[in-house]
Amino acid sequence: MNEATQTRKGATNKSSQSRRGKSASSSNPVKSEPITISLAYETRESMIRVAAYLKAEQRGFVNGSPEQDWLEAEREVDKNLAAAS
Repeated sequence: MNEATQTRKGATNKSSQSRRGKSASSSNPVKSEPITISLAYETRESMIRVAAYLKAEQRGFVNGSPEQDWLEAEREVDKNLAAAS
């Protein structure tokens, strides 16, 4: 029996046990674990690129610096990713 089958079988057994009320773990409260967001480097960079472009667009592509737009966008994206995880 492969690992996936064992996992599915284990999940089915737990499910049927909890429906019958005989599961020992049913009396324990469910503990939530923090969600971890894992992004590829390219995905994060793409998010920063779009945010930097939108910053430049909002000011009409004048009186600004692409480097400053990038740094601000990078901080915003990282802040939002940290808040989401």
